[in-house]
Amino acid sequence: MRDGGGIKPDVEVTPDSLPNIAFYLASTGRDSTEVMLNWELKYIKNHPTIAPARNFFISDADYEDFKKTVLKSGFKYDRESKRYMENLVKLAKFEGYYNDAKEEFDALEKKLSHNLAKDLDYNKEILKQVLTADLVAVYYYQRGTVENSLQFDKQWKRTVELLRNLEEYRKILTASNKN
Repeated sequence: MRDGGGIKPDVEVTPDSLPNIAFYLASTGRDSTEVMLNWELKYIKNHPTIAPARNFFISDADYEDFKKTVLKSGFKYDRESKRYMENLVKLAKFEGYYNDAKEEFDALEKKLSHNLAKDLDYNKEILKQVLTADLVAVYYYQRGTVENSLQFDKQWKRTVELLRNLEEYRKILTASNKN
């Protein structure tokens, strides 16, 4: 171990990051419409019980209902790509490159144009996970939340996979004993 380097794991698993749209939908105060919270409250009202925590996951039909609710709500969020594009255009104009690349900038700007329905579709799986976690917390509290989260946890899945593969597991243990 080197000074300040910490402990390097034998198997590294990079966790997923939360997309911008999920951050804005789930964060209190970021979404002035509070559309996610309101949809979850409606769901709870209409579902007195849900499947056991470890098995629960909202359905595609439920997600489509959520998506329709978001689209009707007037929800808006800060898209980082738009901000970076605006800054890039300013910089290109300042440095004198903009006019030569105007067609490319226009094409890129068109590709990056805001489309809430597309963003909701693109981030469907992670948004379903966020909704699922919120709902499980209401019905099953902290223990249920942990049980439910394991079905999505990449590190947990990799651990189980490793423990089921005795050859790989032994190889890791043998390699770490040599160091």
